[in-house]
Amino acid sequence: MNLRHGKKTSQYLGVSLHRRNKTWKAAIRHGEKVIYIGSFFSEERAARAYDEAALRYRGNKAKLNFKLTA
Repeated sequence: MNLRHGKKTSQYLGVSLHRRNKTWKAAIRHGEKVIYIGSFFSEERAARAYDEAALRYRGNKAKLNFKLTA
């Protein structure tokens, strides 16, 4: 959950709103590092990018925003 001053910025894991330019950014924590995934105009696209990174770094233990499709 993304919290800033008690307010949730996104409904998705790993996604937050960049206040200055009004884009959605995606990031994931890997060990002690925070890996910046990118900026997106769509909150959903940022969440899908987060899911791709989560699968890459965490495999089948990843918590995803969307269900996997075959």
